[in-house]
Parts: sequence; structure tokens; C-alpha cells
Amino acid sequence: LSAADKEVLTKFIESKSNIAKEANATAAEVVTESTRIKNEASKASYETVKETLQTALFGVSKKPTALLGSGDGSRTLACGTGAGTPAAGAKTKMAVALLCLCAADSSDCTSCKPCGATNTGDVTFNNGHSSADSAYTALATKCKSAANKHEHRPLSAQLQEAATALRQDLLTLKSTGKKAGFIGGVNSGQAAGACDGKSDSDSGACVFTGEANGQPQMPEWLELIEQAATAAATAEEFVASTTLRYSQLIALNKTLTAFLVTGKSASNQVLTLQQTPTGTQASAAAEKTEKECKNLEKKTDCTKNTKCKWTKPDSETGKYCELNTTAAEQQATQAGTGTGDGAAATKKCKGKPEKDCKSPDCKWEGETCKDSSFLLSKQFTLSVVSAAFVALLFNFSGTLRNYFLNFIKLMKV
Repeated sequence: LSAADKEVLTKFIESKSNIAKEANATAAEVVTESTRIKNEASKASYETVKETLQTALFGVSKKPTALLGSGDGSRTLACGTGAGTPAAGAKTKMAVALLCLCAADSSDCTSCKPCGATNTGDVTFNNGHSSADSAYTALATKCKSAANKHEHRPLSAQLQEAATALRQDLLTLKSTGKKAGFIGGVNSGQAAGACDGKSDSDSGACVFTGEANGQPQMPEWLELIEQAATAAATAEEFVASTTLRYSQLIALNKTLTAFLVTGKSASNQVLTLQQTPTGTQASAAAEKTEKECKNLEKKTDCTKNTKCKWTKPDSETGKYCELNTTAAEQQATQAGTGTGDGAAATKKCKGKPEKDCKSPDCKWEGETCKDSSFLLSKQFTLSVVSAAFVALLFNFSGTLRNYFLNFIKLMKV
């Protein structure tokens, strides 16, 4: 905007006109909505979801260099036995639980492939062995590929469904021993064997988290999945509401722009009327004065009128009185700038009580007698308003740009 345009717009938004009030209200609404979005964004971050799921998978927020810990010296220790020994790694890390359910191993189950047409490659269940990490990476890749093809629901729904299914599986009494606390399959028998991946009696591709009095002990990572589901739902609600608010902000911006364009145009028109007499007014006044001068046939009468001039100095009478164009132009200029007759009218009206405010040049308005020629500009009388809105007006595009950049960044998480 040019300096002149800024001045006109500033005067408009500081005015008491109805259009200016609507523009101020609309701008305030834009600020409120933008601030609300900014404040709520911190509550709805997919980074929180990601960190929670990482902790559920690996026991820490970032993938460690080795999945198997010091208590995972064998598949039986890592995955648990129905005889009463809960899993070590599989109870604290969902990634280890996935290996217990799906992996082949290098000793007792080299040909096991419970989770697909091919096995994962043999895992050596021993503290820190790299084969576990390779097998997990292969399984995670297969899961991601399958999900991309078949799963299109929101993340929160997927996580909540998985958590509910796992909790239900742990509560289910399995095998002839009617024992809870298992994830996965347990073969026939008393469910007293090891989760070793085999198909022998009492064995199975499973995780045993522990059981007491018919109630399972829940793995630590199950609650983290439920927390991640809640965080994902919050983030999804924020994204959905922000998409709607985006449309609302665009509509508000268009409305505000329309108000400002209308107000700027109206302000320019009023300023023009205040500063310059119209061509019709000036022309009519000049014609009237010229006619008055021509009707004066005495030199003394003509020279008394400052708008007239006597063109034949050696004659005292005759049709020699004409319009003094130079004097007429000067008086018209004074009237346009608020001096001369206009100023006199203002002084004439100022201070009069209502009963005396009846001159053609005066009009009672509110509690004051005012010059009627200036009433047209009254609706744009300036008042002091918040400078914050003026700042918003000239920086609004930057505010929106920053907001949308942050929104796009959130969507890419």
C-alpha cells in the first residue's frame, strides 16, 4: 500500500461508521480464530503419537542398537512359558513380542513361518544378537506394505482396535488348562509349555505375560498403545477442525477485504467533498455573480462588489460592470479549504442553543449546533481505536502465511 492509501484506510478503520465497526469486528474474529488455532496446535502433535509408539515398540523413544536385552538369553526367556515364567523382553517391548509370534529361530524352530508364506530368517535369541534386529526389520516392512494396501482408517481407530484385540486375547482362557495371559496360539495340553514357536503339545507361537487367579498381567507396552490412540484422536480432531477453520478464515478475510475496499472508497469520496466544491456548485455560483454584476449600471455600485469590476474608468454609468474572474476564483478556493464564507458559517452556528439553530447554514445534531454543509462527513468522524487492529491490517497476509506454514508442517509429521 502507498502512504496515501494507508492514511485513508487508517482514518476509515478509526471512524465511527457502521462499515468500520463491522470491519473491526471481522478483524477481531480473525485474530481470535488464528490465536485459537495456534494455542491448540501444541495439544495436537503427531510427534507425541510417534514418541509413544516408539516407546511401546522398543522400551525407549528411539530404536536401540539391539532389541534383545540381558534377560533374553533364549526364546523361552524372551517369550515366556506357561508353567509360570512370564516373558522378559516381550513383556516390555512390543518389537520382541512380534518376534516371539512370527520369527523362526536358530535352534528349535528353524522352519517356523507363522506370520507369512516365508520365514523371517533364523533369530538367535541371545542378548544383543543382530539377527533379531534384521528379523524385526523384515517383519515391519511386511506389515507396512500390507497396511498401505488394505488399511485406510484413521490412525487412532487402528491403534484402539489393536489394543482392544490384544487385551481381549490376554483375557481369553486358552488350551485345556484354561489359562489367561497369552498372546497368540497355544497348542492342546495344559498350556504349561514354552512359547517356543513349535506346534508340539503345550507349545506355540505365543507370548506369556503372566497370570494370577485367572487374571492376566498386562504387558507394559499395551497401555502405551492406548495412550498413542488417544493422542492420535486429538491430533485428528485438530486437523479436521483446522481444515474447517481454514475455510472460515478465508471467508473472513474476503469479508474484511470487502469492508476495507468499501470504506476506502467512501472515505475518499468524503475527503473530496470536504476539500473541493463540486463543479456544479462552482459553476452556478459564478453564473449568479456574473448576472448580478451585469445588472449594476453605476460605477459606485459596481466597485463596491468585490466580485465585480468596472471596465470603463472615465464613465460613471452604463453597462460596463463585469465579473471579476480573479476575485471570484480566490473566494471559491477559500470556500473549498474551509476559510471565508464556510468558516464564517461554522462560527455563526457554533455555540447556538437548539431554539436558535435555525439558520439555512445551521442544523441541530445531538447536543450541538453545527454547520449543515459539513454533516455529510460526520459519519466518518475520527475516534481513537486500538492500534493493534491497524497493525493487523497491514500485516494480515504475513499472519496468515505463518499460520498456514505451521499447519502444513503439522500435516507432514
